[in-house]
Amino acid sequence: MLIIKPAPEALGRKISAGALSTPGFVLRHSGGRLIQMNWDTADASASSASILAVDDNPNNLTTLHAVLQPLGYTVVQARSGEEALRRAMEQEFAVILVDVQMPGMDGYATVELLREHPRVQNTPIVFLSAHHQDLIDAEKGYAVGALDYITKPYNPDLLRAKVSSLVSHYHRGAELKRQAQVIAQKEVEAGHAKLAAARAEEANRLKDKYIAILGHDLRSPLTAIAGTARLMLRASDLPESHQKSAARIVRASDRMTRMIEDVLDFTRGQLGGGIPVDPVPGDLGELCRHAIDELKAARPEQEIAFEIQGELGGRWDRDRMHQLLSNLLRNAADHGVGPIRLDARGTEHQIELEVHNRGTPIPDAVLPGIFEPFKKGAESGKSSGGLGLGLYIAREIVRSHGGTIEVRSSEHAGTTFSCVWRR
Repeated sequence: MLIIKPAPEALGRKISAGALSTPGFVLRHSGGRLIQMNWDTADASASSASILAVDDNPNNLTTLHAVLQPLGYTVVQARSGEEALRRAMEQEFAVILVDVQMPGMDGYATVELLREHPRVQNTPIVFLSAHHQDLIDAEKGYAVGALDYITKPYNPDLLRAKVSSLVSHYHRGAELKRQAQVIAQKEVEAGHAKLAAARAEEANRLKDKYIAILGHDLRSPLTAIAGTARLMLRASDLPESHQKSAARIVRASDRMTRMIEDVLDFTRGQLGGGIPVDPVPGDLGELCRHAIDELKAARPEQEIAFEIQGELGGRWDRDRMHQLLSNLLRNAADHGVGPIRLDARGTEHQIELEVHNRGTPIPDAVLPGIFEPFKKGAESGKSSGGLGLGLYIAREIVRSHGGTIEVRSSEHAGTTFSCVWRR
């Protein structure tokens, strides 16, 4: 509760030691006597605030407007409680100043109705009264929702200080409300993103599962097709044209079988945390020779240089390592030119495997994602007719054996895939 006396009586009045300061307003004193009251206009951050002044006397409204004008606020006038309610419905106010004694709807009834509107529930409201307040008046004012009770005539500087302070609190509250809304919006967005990610993960899981089921179910009819074509090739009385057709069916079936196996390996890697392996003691050099023999049988014209250094014994899943070597050799044959070089080296601490070919280098933009699934002929512009899973499966097999794989490619040195396993 604050009672402000007329300005002439304020100067020279005894006040407590120290300067009284509120946002935008400073009182300075010397020896306990008030000597200066200054309005600090540096605080212009709240200049967009609006003040609602409610009084049935137009002279009082004019005076209020003049007193508050230096603050730079917009002062909206209302000459009755009803008009004040309409104004509050139309816009938001930082502070509302209400005269108590008004005909019809007085200040108490006006404030009580204003407080029912959500926009005004937290707005600072100050009563202005020409009558000396008593305890009952004050209690009634606070009961209906007023923040303060000021008697007329009031000191203009102190009224400005009071209004400026309330406006500052209003802006701080508005900023806190804005920040709370931003935080709430971010929480909602984060919740939506989390839900979308969960849905996408579930969709991918189901997709991989369906692909695995489809690949498994395709193998049975494909085996029947390939077996029938091979039986036809064994027939001695089969016309030459039919023999060629049967041979094409066998080749296509073999290619489809490899594609299905690649898809199944891909889904195993996605669903099970990697391609499963069953390592047993074995020699990597022997596995390399078997893979070379298989490629030479399919492509007799392909030259392959093979060199072994050191001890290559280790624990390998023979089928998976054969698949790894076949994928790397076929990739070199598909995308390179000239001879392929396969080097296998064993040292005290590790085993190294390198597959090298000449030809168009892999573009720098492609290298970072070369081992990702469904990269189909990206390095040379040529397609091997597969699904683009060969290098992805090669990487997963190397990882399942505890190793690493990388690739280097340049116009001068050619392309080299290097695998390393620590002993």
